Amino acid sequence: MKNIAINPTIWQPTVFTSVSGYKNKTKTSNTSKDLVLKNNLFLGKEVSEMTLNTIKLIALDTNNNENLVSGFNPQVLNLKGQHAGLFINASTGLQLSAGSYKSFRFYLDAENNSIKTSDRSLERISNLEYLDFQIEGGLLINNQESSEVVLKFDFVPFKFNKIFKVLSDLISSSNISSNTFYV
Repeated sequence: MKNIAINPTIWQPTVFTSVSGYKNKTKTSNTSKDLVLKNNLFLGKEVSEMTLNTIKLIALDTNNNENLVSGFNPQVLNLKGQHAGLFINASTGLQLSAGSYKSFRFYLDAENNSIKTSDRSLERISNLEYLDFQIEGGLLINNQESSEVVLKFDFVPFKFNKIFKVLSDLISSSNISSNTFYV
């Protein structure tokens, strides 16, 4: 008899596209630059996932000048933290001029923006024109270097103890009598 491995979908991350694809880390080349993006406001709220309806992507240099990332199409991004093992891979490059960059700015559409916190509660994001993510350690682009970039997001993993709390509350609230005697 043949054994077939079945992976439940609850443990598989959602596949989606972004700059040029959302890929697994094992499929990237060694010449790419790994960038960790942080947003301190959302890090304090223990955000685990974000859904952003992006209009355009901008790279801010150290002088706060905006540089448009060409090749980025307006789309809904489902961002997960680096703990999920998924990231955005810009394999065609960011098409930025040589210089030093400190953050990325995601310009947002007015609808379909939300965050999911580590306790799995969903909150809508409204009244934000854009979100800035700081590049940990910055980004230096030289003309001689490959511009292939991997964008990882510093989000908090989901808490699993909430699932166990719901189960324990369910068990403790059941009407099972503990005074049963067996003779």
